[in-house]
Amino acid sequence: MSFAGTVPWWLGLLHVLFDSWVHERDALLPLGRVVAVARDELDPVLAYLLAIVPHVSRRLGSDEPVDAVVCGFRVRRTRAR
Repeated sequence: MSFAGTVPWWLGLLHVLFDSWVHERDALLPLGRVVAVARDELDPVLAYLLAIVPHVSRRLGSDEPVDAVVCGFRVRRTRAR
């Protein structure tokens, strides 16, 4: 389960990658350590981040539609009905 409800296993795995990617930077960057960026990590991390933005914005009370392309990924959310 997630805040979005029941999700498939692969989405849970994508969340683990996203979460570890972000928190590795949270821990190392303030220490002045350079964090290597593996190119094959960028697309799934960006896709996950862009996928949760519309959901979180709705949960925070915004009902504005979203339709944008960011770094080649389309982010879309329509108004709640």
